Amino acid sequence: MTIDTYTKFIMTIIAGALVVIALKGTGIIPTANAQSGGVHKIAICDSNGSRCAQIDYEGRLRTK
Repeated sequence: MTIDTYTKFIMTIIAGALVVIALKGTGIIPTANAQSGGVHKIAICDSNGSRCAQIDYEGRLRTK
């Protein structure tokens, strides 16, 4: 019985994914973390900064 190339490829991908899952908590594969330091406020304005979007009294974004 021979195993075709497609089956070998899929089995290799599955084996690689299992290795990544197994090594995830060991520190060998670094984790990605968000930057800490608070909230960054962003203003959505036109190109010259004279008109900006605002939040209305119901909490919805209002643009003109």
